[in-house]
Amino acid sequence: MDKMEKHSLKKSTEAYGKGNASLEESAARANVSIWKMMDYARENNITPPPEKLEEMEDGLKRTEEMLGE
Repeated sequence: MDKMEKHSLKKSTEAYGKGNASLEESAARANVSIWKMMDYARENNITPPPEKLEEMEDGLKRTEEMLGE
């Protein structure tokens, strides 16, 4: 991995770790595959902050709507 890619991965995973971007968005910003982003985040112990109750409820509502329930 060259310095530019490493810097891009670092910056993108920082945004992911702060909850400012999803894993998919971070991968796109770093111009790497989601698999590479997942590996990098795991190797560097970077995880997103826990979801707030309101965010979980919104996600469940969207899922119900998608499933037609």
